[in-house]
Amino acid sequence: EALEALQEAAARLPRHAEVAVNLGSAERALGRADRAEAEFRRALSIDPGAATAWNNLGSLLLRRGDVPAAVEALGRAASADPASAIYHVNLGDALRAAGRAPGALEQFAQAGFDYSTLLSTHIYKENNVLFRMADQVIPTAQDAGLLAAHDEHEAKAPATGAHDRYLPII
Repeated sequence: EALEALQEAAARLPRHAEVAVNLGSAERALGRADRAEAEFRRALSIDPGAATAWNNLGSLLLRRGDVPAAVEALGRAASADPASAIYHVNLGDALRAAGRAPGALEQFAQAGFDYSTLLSTHIYKENNVLFRMADQVIPTAQDAGLLAAHDEHEAKAPATGAHDRYLPII
């Protein structure tokens, strides 16, 4: 049903790169690599700077074993969106597969930096925007109940304590 909706959207919006990327991702999830590649390439013909399309195409090519083409595509993804940690990780994987360890290490280091920046920005936004907004609309009398519900959720979550473990790193 979701695939049909994406196919319908692609028929209605044939010059919309994001629709082509999403359709390609759905095809890839269904194991249809050739169709996925065609959609990623169609997205790039519409928008040659579409970082997600370059990343998805590069990841697909790497899985197929076309390492040189994967390095090229993933390099374009990282260039198109240099702040995306996952694009640097994927490029690092491709460079490692190409036997280019120094370049791979550089990409992994960049990914770590980008991710720590993302986390710092996220935490700042929580502390200085979202929590302050919540304080304005949630009655103080509900704070204890919300805190208890949060603690209960955190105790059940698979990554219990992860936030506290990683906070000192950034």
